[in-house]
Amino acid sequence: FTPHFYRKFFTEAGCDIVSIEPNGRFFRLLLQENNRAVHLAGKYRVFPRWHPARWFFRMLRTEVVARWLVMLDDTVPVSEFTVGYHVEVVRK
Repeated sequence: FTPHFYRKFFTEAGCDIVSIEPNGRFFRLLLQENNRAVHLAGKYRVFPRWHPARWFFRMLRTEVVARWLVMLDDTVPVSEFTVGYHVEVVRK
């Protein structure tokens, strides 16, 4: 959902919105989807053992790549994409 959705939904439900904060931004979303792609490629055996893409997917799952994407997320705040939102509301 988007912040616009939360504002509309909770206002109509009779709540005051305290805050809407993104849970990570673009690069954390990229990290999450990267991990999902690696998992699915392994689960469905998309590539045979000898295929070079297996090496590429293994490299994407390294801690170095994860730390780099988190660092980018903290220093380059691209807010148009996010993993989700933390929404705090109070019922009137």
